[in-house]
Amino acid sequence: IYLVYILLSVFSIYAAFSLTGELLLPIIQSAIGFGFIYGVGKIRYQRINQWSGLGLIVALILLVITILFGKGGGGRSLRIGTVQFQTFYSATFLIVLYIATYLARKCERIKDKNQNISKSDTLYICIIVLLSVGLIALRNLSTAILLFCTSFIILFVARARKRDLAALL
Repeated sequence: IYLVYILLSVFSIYAAFSLTGELLLPIIQSAIGFGFIYGVGKIRYQRINQWSGLGLIVALILLVITILFGKGGGGRSLRIGTVQFQTFYSATFLIVLYIATYLARKCERIKDKNQNISKSDTLYICIIVLLSVGLIALRNLSTAILLFCTSFIILFVARARKRDLAALL
């Protein structure tokens, strides 16, 4: 992960320098991002998973607030003081975290490796996915498509029934 981040950062710094002529700020931002990735990587995933339900609620609230009060770039950003940030990316992370945590817990309870997750669990996740994708798609269609595809793949890996996956499509 670190190597991929460094490679992507080099390309991003080059692109930012080509566009703006500024080199120091993109390097600082990449260093902060690397520090964030390193710090999060040191947290045990079980601790993060404990908060996934709260994260889903926060994500949905952020999406609604952004849709209602979003500024700049097609209403995609929220402004807190002088800082402007796009909530769709953090909301997408929180939603994927919740879906993965929920399905991991369900898959742990399944003893037979050929057994699928229940239809009710698949339906529950599909409702969350469609609600989230619908909220995101109002302002940021590309992120909504990525969230849908990621959620679909997670459901596939979690052994959702093919019929339920086809219905989601």
